[in-house]
Amino acid sequence: MLLTILVIIGRRRELPRDRRSVYEHAVTVLVEHWDVNKHLRDANVDTDNAFLDVTNKLELLHRVARGMQDAPAGLAGNHIPGPDLVAAFQTYLIDEFSLPAVQAITAARAMLEQFRTRNFILARFGSQVYGFVHRTFLEYLAADDLNQRLINLDISQEQILAVYDRHWPDHAWAELLLLLTGMIPDRLATRAIRQLLAADPRWRVRTTPPRHLILGLQAAAEIRKASALTPHAEAITDALILLLGEADARETRFAPNDSLSADVNAVLARLLPHIGPHWAGRDRYQNWYHANGQRPGCSYPYTAARAAARIYMAQLPHPPADLHDAATHPHWALREAAVEAIAAGWADDEATLPLLRDRATTDDDNDVRQAAVEAIERIELGYRRRSRGGR
Repeated sequence: MLLTILVIIGRRRELPRDRRSVYEHAVTVLVEHWDVNKHLRDANVDTDNAFLDVTNKLELLHRVARGMQDAPAGLAGNHIPGPDLVAAFQTYLIDEFSLPAVQAITAARAMLEQFRTRNFILARFGSQVYGFVHRTFLEYLAADDLNQRLINLDISQEQILAVYDRHWPDHAWAELLLLLTGMIPDRLATRAIRQLLAADPRWRVRTTPPRHLILGLQAAAEIRKASALTPHAEAITDALILLLGEADARETRFAPNDSLSADVNAVLARLLPHIGPHWAGRDRYQNWYHANGQRPGCSYPYTAARAAARIYMAQLPHPPADLHDAATHPHWALREAAVEAIAAGWADDEATLPLLRDRATTDDDNDVRQAAVEAIERIELGYRRRSRGGR
């Protein structure tokens, strides 16, 4: 459903590139289309000329998201009972527009009635059950509510850090905390990241995944200014190394479906673009990789070995000669990562296809050969598409 909403919105205006801005953009568009004022006029509801503009509607949705967040089910459930939603509407109308209670309750009930016939950013799910049309909007608005309350000095920085401390173990709060990290000031966000990375000092004695490391590393990728992470590069690099080591240990001890594959890949998808050749922790990671990083990879699905190699490759300056050397390295995971990097960044280099064909036919590792074949297919498909476009 979220993809459908974004496609519809994207037809009329270009969507931003980062997901936080996409959510902000989508919420703004959906709020603009929530014609609550017209509905109240059509229903002949006396509101003493109170008019809910975009800012008012966003403030109201912040309150709704906060109420859902503070409910017993918390963020685990994107639903709110009808009477609670009416109460949220009524309270806002009284607080913001000083409407008498009788008028406010009448208007609030009329606003709720609107969702019986049409969905906007809020929707009716059942007889007396309502919620946001997609859970993502609940998470975004709840995070934005915390950020706005911080800006308005309604809550302190310490209270924001307490939110991280209290909710990091809860999967339902993960996306909210990540979105919040990208909204609050960088200095506070990096404090939250350091706090997350140190949140569970006894994690090694547990059988559960190290959620604090996973979330802390993902949160680091939410910081837009690379310079803000520079003082914390050592701690972030050490946490990344710990996570890779734990992923390798779990692949060795447990069945593949009990490994950290999905979590490591999720961390890599967010963090890899931020820890390239100019990353302040590059030397620390490279030294670890040369000393220990080529050892992981004894057990399927080889997540740690592949992830470690991909990070190593991302931190190289990437002239073609270095990539070609890596493509013939003794360690299979580094060869595989080099093949993927060459195909992604040097597809038009005249030496790329001959090298990939050599790896596809002569490499003694099946995964490297497969990666090379897939890389060749992608490059040739790109050639064909450009050729058709040229005609």
